[in-house]
Amino acid sequence: MAIYYDIKRRYGAPKIHHELLEIGWNVRLKRVQRRMAKLGIHSIVIKKYRHFSAHKSVAEKENMMKQEFTATGINQKWCTDITYIHTQKEG
Repeated sequence: MAIYYDIKRRYGAPKIHHELLEIGWNVRLKRVQRRMAKLGIHSIVIKKYRHFSAHKSVAEKENMMKQEFTATGINQKWCTDITYIHTQKEG
C-alpha cells in the first residue's frame, strides 16, 4: 500500500511487483494482482489525448480538387486524410 500511494496510485500490479522485488520482497506477480484485487485498488489510467469540442456545426466546404490529382510541379496540390479524428455526431 505504501508503494501504491507513494506513486500517487498510478502503478498497476506489474510495476508494484517490480518495486517489491527491488526492495527485497520475493513475491510473484499473480500474488500482487490478487492482493490488489482483494484490497480493491487499481492503477489510475490517465487518458493522454483530450479532444475539445467547438459545439458548432461543421459547414460543408467546396471540393476544390474535383478529383483532379495531377500536377505539373512540386507543391501545387496537397491533400490529406483525417479519418483518424473521432467525431461524435456528424460522422
